[in-house]
Amino acid sequence: MRRAAALPHFLHPEEAIYASLRDDLKAFNIAPCQAALKSLSQTVRAKNKDAYARARAALDERLAAAETAVRAKETRGLYFTLETALEVLQRAADEYEEAVEENRIANVVEYQDARGFVLEADRLVGTVMQEANAKDAEAAKKGEPRRPEGRVPRRDASQAAGEGCGRVSERRRQVRASARKLPVTLTVREGLSHLRRVAPVLMIATLAGGAAEKPAPSMSINSGRFSRVPATRPSLPTTRQRPKR
Repeated sequence: MRRAAALPHFLHPEEAIYASLRDDLKAFNIAPCQAALKSLSQTVRAKNKDAYARARAALDERLAAAETAVRAKETRGLYFTLETALEVLQRAADEYEEAVEENRIANVVEYQDARGFVLEADRLVGTVMQEANAKDAEAAKKGEPRRPEGRVPRRDASQAAGEGCGRVSERRRQVRASARKLPVTLTVREGLSHLRRVAPVLMIATLAGGAAEKPAPSMSINSGRFSRVPATRPSLPTTRQRPKR
């Protein structure tokens, strides 16, 4: 590990994000993890490999428990995961904009943040692809009762999502294969481009899976970036709100 380069990313969650999540953690009855985050960053600063391994394992256990707790309280798990992936992608686009000037990397830390968010968005999509495909296949087989004229039957949206998800699965494999061959300076750009293509399919899937109970946030693509109506849950702090590094 290049500890000097990695340290800002270990400090970032505790210094810039945790405060905005504290109330949500209480609401979901999730044990605090600020001390675990701070302990992990201290092991990186101290260059203590053994202590780092222990601290990382402890934090990973906390994070896994937190994710499980949140998913357990979400009645529409597929919708929630896809919405989260879109929010993460929005954050990646913001980070990338801060990192790149005149087609070159001007801020390495922000670029690395963007790349991390792209990879996490891709991971989130991957966790529900099998479920999305299964739900869409079931809906297509059994059909849905006719809806009042003027409304789009959920079956149609679900079928569209199923077709799109198949293309997304193939595209995800292509992106992974191409990312291994590309210079690191292109990895984020390729990932953002890929996920922007995926986004409309994700929105179809969220509408098919959860719009009846919870309206999806309005999101559109303008000038290659996402713009959205403010979400009901607080967004992560923007780059400009972060402490100076």
